[in-house]
Amino acid sequence: MNFKYWFLFLLYFVQGIPYGLQSGLLPIYFRIVGLSFTKISLTKLLYLPWFLKVFWAPFVDWYFSKKTWLIFTMCGLALTCLACSFLTPEADFLAVAFALLLMNLFASVQDVAADGIAIQMLGAEEVGFGNSIQVVAYKLGSVLAGGGLLTFLHHLGWGPLFVYLALIYAAAIGFTSKFPLGSPPQDRLAKDSSLSLPAFLHELLLVPDTLWTAGLVLIYKLGESFPKARNGGIICGRTLLTQLVLDLRPRLSPNFLLLSETLVKVCPSPPLTIVLVTFVK
Repeated sequence: MNFKYWFLFLLYFVQGIPYGLQSGLLPIYFRIVGLSFTKISLTKLLYLPWFLKVFWAPFVDWYFSKKTWLIFTMCGLALTCLACSFLTPEADFLAVAFALLLMNLFASVQDVAADGIAIQMLGAEEVGFGNSIQVVAYKLGSVLAGGGLLTFLHHLGWGPLFVYLALIYAAAIGFTSKFPLGSPPQDRLAKDSSLSLPAFLHELLLVPDTLWTAGLVLIYKLGESFPKARNGGIICGRTLLTQLVLDLRPRLSPNFLLLSETLVKVCPSPPLTIVLVTFVK
């Protein structure tokens, strides 16, 4: 496989690590150390930088090179991992949450720069294969950072785990700094840099079907995210739902009790909690 494909694989692999941490590993670990469901749920707000990406994406295009942005963001990710290694969620929850917010910020900026480099590096006939590599690498990074690191968390501990992640980012920084990247066409840079942010957003909205496309992407991502959120709640929600059945045992009929306990074992999900409470009332 061409060397540039491996480079794209590396970029999107390290970019998927923060998402895997926050969606897979951290909710379970937070629950293990005794954090409340409220705090765990509020950590979803730390994805906010991804929603605001459209506002700083033009600056990534206009100022400095994509390679500079990549090295800057990966340095930020490495430093936040090192910071997390000195913190503990049960004692420093706000500090850990702030570090996770910074990780999402750096990862969202890195996403803009990586997409720009992919467009710059790939020809028209290579875009399809390159996009497949991006998706696979991002998912692999997410899975390994979520489920994979969760396997070793008990043996490594919180601090060493984030030290190893910082080392992964350090290796990615070294590889990226050595990788030769060409410069984008100067006429494109001149055209892009002549626009202010409001003018850029105005021109974007003038493109035919922009709003329809945005709505389609939003609906698709919501549909894709629902099963992930549902499955993520199974592990944390099982204890809560089981306790609910036990607390309401005197008010339940024998048949409904049997049904409830069976459903808790088979499908202990948050929607089931709502159904159960509705029937009990």
